[in-house]
Amino acid sequence: SGRDVRRAHFTPDELAKGFDLMYRAGAVYGLFLCSGIAGAVHTMDEMLATVELLRSTYAFRGYVHLKILPDAEPDQIVRAVRLADRVSANLEAPTPETLANLAPLKRLAAVTTPLRAAADAIRAERERGGPPARDGVGRGRLGISTQFVVGPAGETDRDLLTIVQELNQDVGFARVY
Repeated sequence: SGRDVRRAHFTPDELAKGFDLMYRAGAVYGLFLCSGIAGAVHTMDEMLATVELLRSTYAFRGYVHLKILPDAEPDQIVRAVRLADRVSANLEAPTPETLANLAPLKRLAAVTTPLRAAADAIRAERERGGPPARDGVGRGRLGISTQFVVGPAGETDRDLLTIVQELNQDVGFARVY
């Protein structure tokens, strides 16, 4: 983040249109949408707007995996769950100390809180029947995943297994990478 390099940025309209063109050409079949911007509410809004355009304007019913950024707001998480087939947030490391070694500006709670909120939103969606299935992509498959960078921060297997077990009770991960 501290390097002085040119950054790429697409507006929601540009990204949705570009994806739609690639989808119609058979070059892609689904979308994994994430950002390297941590904790930016505006960036999360732009990601959500992109998926909303794909679902409404371009009638895309295929697979969407949407990354929830750290410190995402509750309404953003609910929108993400309603739009995506899978949501995720990168824990990166299992403890505040090991996370500080990898990403000094990232706080573990800034990621675990949105993961728990996503699980609550998924439960609420299922209780109210959720949106209809899209072209064979069943909404019952809606899931949450996370990932870790293993090794460089000095974490132990116990550290990893402890947080996964703790969060899995609240979140019910579909996958942990």
